[in-house]
Amino acid sequence: MMQNDAEWAMEKGSEFYSRHFKCMDRGWVHGSKEFRRKMSEHLLEQQAGREREIHDREQRRDLAESAVQAIIQEGCKRLRINPSDLVRLKKCAPEKILLATYIKENYSTENREISRLLHMGDRSLVGRSRSIVERKKDFARRYRSLKRALDETKTTQITGWYLFPYMVS
Repeated sequence: MMQNDAEWAMEKGSEFYSRHFKCMDRGWVHGSKEFRRKMSEHLLEQQAGREREIHDREQRRDLAESAVQAIIQEGCKRLRINPSDLVRLKKCAPEKILLATYIKENYSTENREISRLLHMGDRSLVGRSRSIVERKKDFARRYRSLKRALDETKTTQITGWYLFPYMVS
C-alpha cells in the first residue's frame, strides 16, 4: 500500500510530495527492500550535494552496502580484475586486501560484511588488512594508487549516522 501511495505522491508533483511525505525526506522509509532502494535513489537525486541525516538503521545499511558494492566494482576495474574473479582468488589475495583496507577506512561497514562481499573467509583478515598494507612496501604503493583513483570517482560516502553526498569535478 505504501509503495502505491508514494508513487502516486511523486506523480502529483514535488510540492505535494514535500508537504505530505516529509517524514520520508528525514530518512523514515519503510517497506520492502526494493521499495526502500527505489526511495533511497529518489531521495539521493533530490538531495544531491546536501548533507542529510538518516535515522533508519536498515536504510543506512542498504545505502552503505550499495556504496561499498559500487566501490568494489570500481576498485576491481582499477586493479584490472573482473569482480567475478573475487570468488576464485585466494582469500588473502593482494587485490582483496587492498579493497578491504579502502572500504574499512572509508565506510562504516562491518568486517563480516566486507569479508562476505570480497569472499575473504574469516572476518579477522579484514581487520588485519590495514597492517598488512602498512608492512609491505609493494602493497603500500599499490594502495596509495588505488586510493587516489577511488577517491576521484567516489560519489557517496556513509559515515555513522550521516550520508555525505558530494560531486567530483
